[in-house]
Amino acid sequence: MVCKKCGCDKKIHEFYDIKHSKLCKECFKQKQREYHKANKQKCNKASKAYYENHKDNHRDYGFKKRYGISLEEYNKILEEQSGVCAICGSTEPDKSKKYLSVDHDHETGKVRGLLCSYCNRGLGSFKESHGLLKKALEYLGVE
Repeated sequence: MVCKKCGCDKKIHEFYDIKHSKLCKECFKQKQREYHKANKQKCNKASKAYYENHKDNHRDYGFKKRYGISLEEYNKILEEQSGVCAICGSTEPDKSKKYLSVDHDHETGKVRGLLCSYCNRGLGSFKESHGLLKKALEYLGVE
């Protein structure tokens, strides 16, 4: 198949959509880059609008990819925890986040619950080590 832009004879898999596209993947990408550069504000506005209209899809994809749970499962855990951090009971994640963080075991990947950013970072600082947490409790005088 011959690309209409570069004139190179290329294999079918080097084109995105054989029926509609007359450009190879490389030329198509270049055309997209040129269009975006010439219409930066329009493209950014469209991207932001798309994201705003599909936030739940993005969150669902992110949860599945990182933690193996769906947005529906996240919301179920949140409901079971009454919408609060599993450790401190705070309802506010922190100023930079809108949602509670998904706490998971880094070795097994198993989700343990939802935590505010402070508690999540605290556990991370102790490297999820029972020994270090126990030493910290001893240091604070808690038995």
